[in-house]
Amino acid sequence: MTVFENGAAAANGVAAAVGLGNFDGLHLGHISLIYALTRRAAEAGLPALIYTFASHPQNVLAGSGAVRLLTDNAKKRALVAQTAVDGLYFEHFDRDYADMPPEVFARRVLAGKLNARLVAVGGNYRFGRQNAGTVGDLKRFGQKYGFAVAEISPYEVGGTAVSSSRIRDLLDAGRVEEAPALLGRLFSVRGTVHAGLRLGRTIGFPTANMLPEAGRMVPGAGVYITSTHVGGALCRGLTSVGSNPTVGVRSDDITETFLLDFSDEIYGETIEVFFHKRIRGIRKFPDLNALKAQIGLDADAARHYFREL
Repeated sequence: MTVFENGAAAANGVAAAVGLGNFDGLHLGHISLIYALTRRAAEAGLPALIYTFASHPQNVLAGSGAVRLLTDNAKKRALVAQTAVDGLYFEHFDRDYADMPPEVFARRVLAGKLNARLVAVGGNYRFGRQNAGTVGDLKRFGQKYGFAVAEISPYEVGGTAVSSSRIRDLLDAGRVEEAPALLGRLFSVRGTVHAGLRLGRTIGFPTANMLPEAGRMVPGAGVYITSTHVGGALCRGLTSVGSNPTVGVRSDDITETFLLDFSDEIYGETIEVFFHKRIRGIRKFPDLNALKAQIGLDADAARHYFREL
């Protein structure tokens, strides 16, 4: 798969089938669109290209953090590479781009830069200045500028369309065990391990403290059963998200991960934490001994969970 970034010429003008969207999370709705795109591209003898943005438009227009991202661009690239897509285009989005009228986008970007012959979109796709362009407009412009439009039906789970916002709502509520049915995989967060207060090791439960990358989605506050990619291995354990009121730590985003049967020093390493199940909320304990006892019970719950898989 070829990756194009920041205004690069896509495939040197070769005609292409193009999928449009933000693709945050690369969830099953996105995968459904990608499958339809690559199937139709193969039938037409065209390479399949995903066209998306390096920055989420709402975070550019409304300010950083307006949309908490389910995937960063590196994760998105890795996930798209697992499909039959031939190219992934990260467009630079700024206020000048946002001011582009819908027809100018169709003519200049789709027909011009991308040389699109087929365009695949979801039924709620909007584009151009103030999101004024509809799928109906896109089909009309396609007739004018030489590309067909495939409107892909939404992928539903439980009778409701899968969407990035639906997944964010589940994660906010701590319902991480429901996310794989929409994502097609466990939800994960990646970041760099840094030194915390190091109190965990004094009570026999050393933790890897990680501050996720800025703007990334994390599950709601609570303690979760997790597995973690670290140093080329997948380790089972527990992750606490949010404040630790027993020791006075105040942060909504920091994650503290205790790895079962693991004692290596990993400060400075990048880890990826996969969330399986929430087991309890965050609460303040009367002292460290009480906290230690509860973590012991949480670790037992995690071991039991993984034995039952």
